Amino acid sequence: MAYHRLQVRKRASSLTGAQVRQLRREGRIPAVVSRKGEPSLELTAELKELQAAAHHTGIGGILMLVDEQSGDEHLGMLKVLQWEPVSRKLLHAGFQEVNASQVVQTSVTLIFHGEPEPVARHEAQLLKSSESIDVTAQVRNLPTAIALDISELTIGDVVTAGDVPLPEGCEPTNPDSVICSVAAMRIATPEEEEAAASAAEEEPSMPELVGQRGKEEDSAE
Repeated sequence: MAYHRLQVRKRASSLTGAQVRQLRREGRIPAVVSRKGEPSLELTAELKELQAAAHHTGIGGILMLVDEQSGDEHLGMLKVLQWEPVSRKLLHAGFQEVNASQVVQTSVTLIFHGEPEPVARHEAQLLKSSESIDVTAQVRNLPTAIALDISELTIGDVVTAGDVPLPEGCEPTNPDSVICSVAAMRIATPEEEEAAASAAEEEPSMPELVGQRGKEEDSAE
């Protein structure tokens, strides 16, 4: 499997506020890779590259982290992204080190193909319950995305995770979880249409402003 690669640099295990601000001025942000039984790797990554990588893989995606200086490579599962609540700037990234033969549970992005005929005729609507699917697989067998053809769906059809064709070596973590469904468009009854039309025709009465009558009386005096 070809992994999305992200260039990183090692950093000190603890940074002062001034050092973090300087990193961000340089267009870099801190990141950490948690490792089982070993000290965490303290890293920095170029902000734009990290954002592009996160967009490509999503949370739970696997990245190949490459040390710019030594060339050392570490497989990391993206576990968390920390954002500034107001500006929504990316502040920090957290990874979990994995190996190619390790079995993991993660979510994989779904790419929907086609359009159900009833939806195209405006007789039904496609209801997406999820844009991803939770799978269990060895890291080497994880796809970057999974295609789902929905063109043959009709009214009343429900697609669960167990219905999604998965690559060899992947299993749905929750086979009964709903991915999408096709529901008929609800048509208003004549009584409902008449009630709506009547409500639209009614002119709302203008409320009397408090104190308005007193002002008019004072003017008359």
